[in-house]
Amino acid sequence: MNKRILSFALTGLIIILGNGIIVASELDITGELTSKLDINMDSDAQIRTIENRLRIELANYSFTSGLIKASFEVSDDDDLFELREAFTQLYLDSADLTIGRQRIAWGRTDRINPTDYFNPIDYRRIFEEDNRSEVAAVRVEYYYDDWIIDSVWVPANVEEELLNSEFGVRLSRWSPSIDASISYYKGVGPKVLNHPLGDVDEYDLHAIGGDFSKELGEYLFRGEMGYFIVDEDFKDNYIEYVLGVDFDLTDDLYLNLQLAGEKQRGESGRDRIVFAIEYEINSFKYVEVQSIYNIRDNDYYLSPQLNYDLMDGVDISLGARIFSGDEGTEFGFYSDQDHLFVQVNKAF
Repeated sequence: MNKRILSFALTGLIIILGNGIIVASELDITGELTSKLDINMDSDAQIRTIENRLRIELANYSFTSGLIKASFEVSDDDDLFELREAFTQLYLDSADLTIGRQRIAWGRTDRINPTDYFNPIDYRRIFEEDNRSEVAAVRVEYYYDDWIIDSVWVPANVEEELLNSEFGVRLSRWSPSIDASISYYKGVGPKVLNHPLGDVDEYDLHAIGGDFSKELGEYLFRGEMGYFIVDEDFKDNYIEYVLGVDFDLTDDLYLNLQLAGEKQRGESGRDRIVFAIEYEINSFKYVEVQSIYNIRDNDYYLSPQLNYDLMDGVDISLGARIFSGDEGTEFGFYSDQDHLFVQVNKAF
């Protein structure tokens, strides 16, 4: 186990024990067992993968003192064992202090978040909703009226200089008219793990970002933008943005539509349309379709899916993932990996 993760987890455990929060009878154990079968969409219908994944969450909560939480995943795919979360959260008078391995989700748009600075995208789960990996960090969230000041420090790796640590601060305001925030980040990019092409070169950067969400009648408008100042000669500064709207077409039909892109000086940039449609057949079944279309490269990803709640805590999903694009494009890379999937989830 990474020494940094272990040290943070042990520190949090000592704090909790010192304050007498942990009581064995109050330990909540929850989890989910997922079984998944992927079948290639070719003439041979070859089985692509069979995976069984177990996720366990352990949590002890005190309304007055705080929370200790740990979660891990075990999978028979390459005998994977992964620690997902291991943190202590203390509730102070006007602030929350969180120490340990955690998810720091900044941003308000759906799936694509330019200001989600800290947690790297894990390409093993690239097309899953939960596709980011947790990091060891210290986080302080300070509350004053409708304002929140959120500060995060991610220490440098062992044997690296302290100045290589990541740092960010976000100022948010919640109000009846509009929710918005501005943020600053000092660290590295791009933040990715397990990329199919191998290691991705990182570069030092600073970022200034912002986001908002506002309801207008039946419509929810959301936006997010980050301006990235790169401390390297081989790459210019760039902007990432997302603008979107959510609304119900009918009582049973929901639509999420977003325009996302990246602009860099001297390049044509990349713009993409992202949409999700969800139709509720009844209280037990619903259909959803998700897609991403890159306008410049004319490549796309499409995933239709039928979800059925079999019984309390058990659901089954039947769907497909379809890719199209020329060689060298984002989704053209996966053009020979079209597949059907069946997935059963059991929560407990």
